[in-house]
Amino acid sequence: MKRKINTLEEINYFPIMLDLRGKKVLLVGGGTIAVEKFGRLIGCTREITVVSPECAPEMEEYLSKYSITVHRRLFEDSDLNSVDIVITAVDSQEVQAHIFAEATKRRILCNAVDLPAYCHFIFPSVVRRDSLVVAVSTSGASPAFAKHFRRFLEKLIPGDIGDFLKMMRQKRDSFPKGKERMHMLDKEAAEYVNSLANKTLKG
Repeated sequence: MKRKINTLEEINYFPIMLDLRGKKVLLVGGGTIAVEKFGRLIGCTREITVVSPECAPEMEEYLSKYSITVHRRLFEDSDLNSVDIVITAVDSQEVQAHIFAEATKRRILCNAVDLPAYCHFIFPSVVRRDSLVVAVSTSGASPAFAKHFRRFLEKLIPGDIGDFLKMMRQKRDSFPKGKERMHMLDKEAAEYVNSLANKTLKG
């Protein structure tokens, strides 16, 4: 069962930072890949339900630590009731295709691990340093490249980036909105980035 795409030959994904607070996420699967997805989700929401007959030891640790709801059985269509997002991390392509079809009918965002044809969205490779979040995606062409390029970017990010962004937030909150504040913050940001670029080139 192959999803037909009738628009562009390649999907142009729209990059977005999504606030998951209050959103209900269903994770179908309990193996190694599901563990990796869970680890990325738990920092953004606690509203996660796991459906899987068996769970890897790492998943069991997560479930115990965060008191997450788990149904130790195969997926059922009713699991999608009142769900905002579903992520499928199972070996069966048939199951992933079925969940994608059901989610699409209900207007629920779906991600099927390693099967872009059954995804409404994909997970980018992410760098997090305090308030800074950098997402790297190849639109599904090469997750391996995205991973290694993310590691390359990690080496370029200075250790004091969190302090700088905290200072910028304080200034942004302290000064009244307007052109003066905009120009001041733009100048601060430009000086910081240019200094970083100069250090990188010299190194």
